[in-house]
Amino acid sequence: MSDYAREHEALLPAIREAGAAVMRFFTSKSYDVKHKDPENPVTDADFAANRVITAALRSLFPGDAILSEESESPAERELMARERFEKKRVWIIDPIDGTREFIKGREQFAVSVGLVENEQAVLGFIHNPARGYLLSGGPGLGLFLDGKKFSAPPRQAFQPPESYPQIVVSRSERQNGHLKHLEKFYGDLEGNALGSIAYKLALVADGTYDLAVSVKPKNEWDIAGGAARAAYRLHDGLRRAGVDSSMFVREARTSDGSVIRFEPTSTFCKRAERRIRREQIERKLRPAIPPDNNKVEPFRTDRSEYGTDILSKLPSYDILNLHWIADFVDYPSFFGAFSKSTRVVWTLHDMNAFTGGCHYDLGCGRYLSQCGDCPQLVAAGPNDLSHEIWTRKKSLFDQLSEEQIHFATPSTWLAEEVRRSPILGRFPVSVIPYGLDLAEFSPRDVGSAREVFGIPSKAKVILFVADGLPLFRKGFEVLVRALEHIRSWIPDLHLVTVGHNSPDLGHHIPHSYLGHINSDRLLSNIYSAADLLVIPSLQDNLPNTVLESMACGTPAVGFEVGGIPDMIQHCQTGLLVPSGEAGALGAAMFEVLRSPERRMALGENCRRYALRHFSLEAQADRYCQLYTEILSERGRL
Repeated sequence: MSDYAREHEALLPAIREAGAAVMRFFTSKSYDVKHKDPENPVTDADFAANRVITAALRSLFPGDAILSEESESPAERELMARERFEKKRVWIIDPIDGTREFIKGREQFAVSVGLVENEQAVLGFIHNPARGYLLSGGPGLGLFLDGKKFSAPPRQAFQPPESYPQIVVSRSERQNGHLKHLEKFYGDLEGNALGSIAYKLALVADGTYDLAVSVKPKNEWDIAGGAARAAYRLHDGLRRAGVDSSMFVREARTSDGSVIRFEPTSTFCKRAERRIRREQIERKLRPAIPPDNNKVEPFRTDRSEYGTDILSKLPSYDILNLHWIADFVDYPSFFGAFSKSTRVVWTLHDMNAFTGGCHYDLGCGRYLSQCGDCPQLVAAGPNDLSHEIWTRKKSLFDQLSEEQIHFATPSTWLAEEVRRSPILGRFPVSVIPYGLDLAEFSPRDVGSAREVFGIPSKAKVILFVADGLPLFRKGFEVLVRALEHIRSWIPDLHLVTVGHNSPDLGHHIPHSYLGHINSDRLLSNIYSAADLLVIPSLQDNLPNTVLESMACGTPAVGFEVGGIPDMIQHCQTGLLVPSGEAGALGAAMFEVLRSPERRMALGENCRRYALRHFSLEAQADRYCQLYTEILSERGRL
């Protein structure tokens, strides 16, 4: 038998059995749905298919590693996380790719299994049991359709506009308007929109379609959110430096086995306890916080439903490096249980650790004197919820010694805020900027990048990137006013926005909204497609967007607030203007855009500055030095 023919033949029955297990749930519509996060549901069918496939693999190929998106057991996930780096052969399983399609009763989902050997994909199975479809095969083995040898028809040459390839696209991307630039060429793509990415790729492989197109990243079991991305990048940098680092998270959004998802204790008593805690927290928050509004800054309490459960589930450690812990860590239960030998480095990504609940105070300064009368709360007063949380934090941290927690901030601004804080001011603090993979974030071909995203090739492109575009603190409304100042001066002006919630411009400046994007590669192309990044934040730490843009050779213009001056060196890597001044912001944008030579010089400076200051290696090295100092002081080294 040829290479991998034995594996192919042996596993086919298990793939079909997994498909049959999925269909029993699909036809009966009797199953529970849970959410790993708001965008990632998982069902009983996912777990059932996973059990069938993993059992078969353990039996057939006991020496191989397995990596599955939906393993139920924490012990099994820990084993998978270890073995995937230790063994040459790794089976990768997505029990149901397209779970949301499955839940909606659409026949566009697939059981997806692949074998990787020595970091090369060598065998794959894609099974859509609802449509009786099973494609399998690999390099050197060929293709099999339902277990029988199959040859896809030869690809034809296309000569637009006389003939175009048949493309298949994501349903959600089409519905959300991300593919409008494609429809200019290919017409209405509704009939070519499908769910599961694995199923779409299979239909390309078998010749049904010529091309699968997506402008948004597929779920690599992905990383999202600025703080989460920054935390994962540090974790990645530490592992590259040889540090035994594990990342413990509430929701795992990556296939990286070193990222461990927290599993709360599931006994009846613990579930009841969490429910009571959750209801108590909500009763406090509900009357105090503003109604749901995507422009309102988040407000978080110091309490969590998980109590002491988190500490009991942590893997063993020498140094505990905290990041963004709101809504996850229960401060009294967590910090109150520290032993005197516990050593913590806490990387702060905003102000929440030392305020009465806000992540940014927007200049109110009340955190310097017990909070209260919080301008971000509906039910405000001297003894409001912010004062209650602030007082509780103060009492808690007063009980900890200065040796137990060392704070790390990405920006000098945030370090100074920590030192001013009555809650944290006595603890040591170090400034360690974020790091990036500077090979991934690097200048790309401008023409190609613009073509991919449907951006006019000759336009003057301004880029605005934020996790939540309408959020008041991010300053989009100020940017709109600034654009109004200069749109008559730059007739070919074009705005590109990236983030959640399509913004309302309020006027007719040409605009491309690209949605929320997590893929570093796609972001690198978007930054490269722009002439200028604008960061009109009214308060910010060390925005990843500026770092990423600079690494791609795209200069930035922004307000002189927070940690932004740590990155934008005025007249060297961009321009800084006084906070909130729309006219000055517009003038600065015009100054950069009117001179291609000036823009190019700034861009070259940006890349050089990023290489010197914002590499993953430099960040990891500084953290390693800090860890070593702390452990040495504790007498562990």
